[in-house]
Amino acid sequence: MVIGHDIHLSDSQYLEILRQIVKRVNEPDFKPSGYDSDFPGCHETGTNCSMCCDDFATKDNVLFPNEFPNRKNFKYRQDHQCCPFDMDTSQQWSSGCFYRCYIFMVIDHDIALIKQLAQQCLDIKEEQICQK
Repeated sequence: MVIGHDIHLSDSQYLEILRQIVKRVNEPDFKPSGYDSDFPGCHETGTNCSMCCDDFATKDNVLFPNEFPNRKNFKYRQDHQCCPFDMDTSQQWSSGCFYRCYIFMVIDHDIALIKQLAQQCLDIKEEQICQK
């Protein structure tokens, strides 16, 4: 097991994932979904439209590029790299977001709100990162 040289997403990698999220939630037949495995020793949680969606994984943005595509563990997010669906905006969390995730916490999803949250996050983060 070899970890890539940088364990954190670059801002450009982060923005690209946000762009993929916006694209996904704007697909005509989009329906949000999540999975929560309780398999002992290999617990996985994710959605089809957030920062934990392994559909957005590439060899460049994963921790173990030499094991891609069999292993799609994203690099860690930096403190300023939030997920659009994290309902707790008071703190900067980079992982363990299951109990704060809009996709998991809300039963009747408002698709328009999901689209708005994704686009708003992308717009804000693009502006913030470009000002650095």
